[in-house]
Amino acid sequence: MYQIVNQKTVDQNKTPAILKVSCFVGYIFVGITILMGLLFIVIAESPNTFRLFPEINFYVSLANGKISMNFALISLFLPVIAFFGLIQIWYQLKIGFWLFTVPKILLIALIFFLIDLPLIDIWYFTQPLLIIAFILIMLFGLNYRKMY
Repeated sequence: MYQIVNQKTVDQNKTPAILKVSCFVGYIFVGITILMGLLFIVIAESPNTFRLFPEINFYVSLANGKISMNFALISLFLPVIAFFGLIQIWYQLKIGFWLFTVPKILLIALIFFLIDLPLIDIWYFTQPLLIIAFILIMLFGLNYRKMY
């Protein structure tokens, strides 16, 4: 499969293996963050919906109505932009790196600034997000020179 980009021909089969694996992990990661954004919308709309589910009820009781609808919509919109960035990274376009990196950094910053919880609680629940996002950004950054 070929695609013309800036007068260059990109051969899809020459995509580095580490970039393919990183994109696959990125798709799973962004899919989970999109699902979390949808969950935040439901929690912001009616926090009592999940009282019967103990796993989710813990997050709802922790937030205790402190997740606003604005944050919920932003937390859904930013991962969607990151998803389109991953598609661009798959085709080895440099703009994809920025479309993935900027929304992830903004989402992490918004979590720390817009959720009214103690900093230690936010840190505890965002560690996986921080670690995976940092690793993916580093892996995509290492392949940035090979992109068009």
